[in-house]
Amino acid sequence: TADYLWNPKQYEPYSSFESAIKLLHPDTYTSLSRVLPMLWANVINNNIDSADYKNLANKVITSANSGNLDIKACEELRTKLAELTADTELIKQDENKNFVQEITPWLNKFKSYSLMFDKLLNTAEEADSNKAQKLYDEYLQLKSEANENTAVVSRKVIAPVFNAVQRYIVSKNGYTPEITIKTNLKTHENYNLENAVDGDRLTFFWGYNEEANSTYNEKINILTGDYVEVDLGRPKSVTEIEILADDNWRTNYLHNAILQYSVDGKTFTNIGGSFTEPEIKLTELNITARYIRYTSTMQQDQWLILREFTVKTA
Repeated sequence: TADYLWNPKQYEPYSSFESAIKLLHPDTYTSLSRVLPMLWANVINNNIDSADYKNLANKVITSANSGNLDIKACEELRTKLAELTADTELIKQDENKNFVQEITPWLNKFKSYSLMFDKLLNTAEEADSNKAQKLYDEYLQLKSEANENTAVVSRKVIAPVFNAVQRYIVSKNGYTPEITIKTNLKTHENYNLENAVDGDRLTFFWGYNEEANSTYNEKINILTGDYVEVDLGRPKSVTEIEILADDNWRTNYLHNAILQYSVDGKTFTNIGGSFTEPEIKLTELNITARYIRYTSTMQQDQWLILREFTVKTA
């Protein structure tokens, strides 16, 4: 702030940021300068979190989506994540203990990412052995534990890598995913459907009805009957369902919707009545279901942004 007020025309945010870190944290400056730009997108890093890792992450994601995982790129990313984890351990030794306490959840998330990616690659490398399923189960446990930490790290660059590589492993090894999800809607850009079941409330699926969008000259994006459906893999005792839709403007969600469940995927039964809010939470349920469906009951010009579609079972 002082730098900006001193001379707004010549203010350079990145160098000001670097100088401040060096002044306040001289012993951990090098580690902090590598870790902090990974946390969020802002003017300091040209509004791209983890800018130095974007090309590498995209290489991994693209190769995983094509069905031919780039192991060399994966190994490079694994090494970089391990180096960042080492940086976080050094940062924890900073003399400013209040600062360390405040930033610890984010530092821990880096460690979780490193452990998760290491386990994913181990699973890919052991694809033809009987160790693979055990490694994959261990990865899912690490992922579940990491999702309990709500700190956000590299949401736009590193976080999407996990979904891509996980899909690749499930496809190649024939594993049954934790759950699967499908929709009749078209995905906008790379806001993939799997984002709605990744346990991260900051990632999201962004979809629209492509036929309606073109027919009505982009004035209608959702039609009656458009849906998103979670498949639990087999009939289970469902105790809770939570829908987190919308964005910061509270517009892009299903403005009139119903929730339904089914055992066979053919006959569906409504749960409750009509829902008109972007956030839905049903608790103390006692139903047996394999499929849970979130369905629009009217056409609308707003798109659907779905952050999380959570189904808890007994």
